[in-house]
Amino acid sequence: MQNSLGDGEINAFQQYTVNIRNPRYPDPYQGRDPLSFVSTAPPNISILANDLENAESHTASAGWSQAVGPELSLHVDGVYTRTLKFPNRVNINTPDPITRVRPLPEWGDVVQQQVSDGAYDYRALLVRLDKRYSHRYQYTLSYTLAKQDNDWTGTNGNGYGAITDAFNRSPDHGPADVDRRHNVVASGAFLLPHDVTLGAVWAWRSSMPFSALAGRDLNNDGANTDYAPGTTRNQGNRDLDLDAVNAWRATNGLGPIAPDQIDSNRYSRLDVRMNKGIRFGQTRRLELIAQVFNLLGTDNLGGVGTGRVTNTLSDSFGRILTALPRQQAELAVRFVF
Repeated sequence: MQNSLGDGEINAFQQYTVNIRNPRYPDPYQGRDPLSFVSTAPPNISILANDLENAESHTASAGWSQAVGPELSLHVDGVYTRTLKFPNRVNINTPDPITRVRPLPEWGDVVQQQVSDGAYDYRALLVRLDKRYSHRYQYTLSYTLAKQDNDWTGTNGNGYGAITDAFNRSPDHGPADVDRRHNVVASGAFLLPHDVTLGAVWAWRSSMPFSALAGRDLNNDGANTDYAPGTTRNQGNRDLDLDAVNAWRATNGLGPIAPDQIDSNRYSRLDVRMNKGIRFGQTRRLELIAQVFNLLGTDNLGGVGTGRVTNTLSDSFGRILTALPRQQAELAVRFVF
């Protein structure tokens, strides 16, 4: 396979875990053999399944376009993509759920890259209305209705990147991390007097899902990635059973979470740009630019490194601790020649 999936297997036996408490300078080994500090705990390794295959994707799409009068055009497209054989990470040395004994006690986690039994499904309906440039203005309106489901744990909702429970994989099937059901974009440009162009773009997206994690290692596999009892992957902002979450909290002596505590990372932003051109001859011009991002000052929670609290045992469960910039402005001058 021409990818990096096998790096962990290649390096598994080429490294040691060395633990040194209160190391001294300049000799952290204090005159002893470095190998005497090597950990004797069962090692964790990564391996590849012998039948691993590259993923395959099947896509079908259909579209329809129609002129609506002399200046408008309407486009409707449907897209369906099904991807099979995603490589999933599975801890095949997970302790038995009853005896709590690992199949291979001399090893810790043995995380194997396997061909996924599930699939990645993407369905989308795209509608777009275009108004061509005439009468000094143009605009585009578009809407996307989409649904993404998978059990690929490369970036799954448990934050671990591996199947949560090797003995019960069904809870890992659910909405994709990036699933946004609704997406609306409207943009337009207007040519004003004195060679001034005004442009605007408004984007709105519905919220993405998240998982409700138990906050404890329920299956004793060494990873604190289990879902809260009664929940499955990425049900938050979809169909999360908050009663199940609060029942789990109650068994741990904690009070309930109110529904209005669950933050949404829906996105809404209006950007506006004004451009004034000043010509110098036939090929040179000076452009004066002013633009404002997020003109309406909408609070958009999340962003890169979202920071949502997914631990159901935390009193901040469901909160999003980061936000995108509220408003930004920019002035610029550009010389074109």
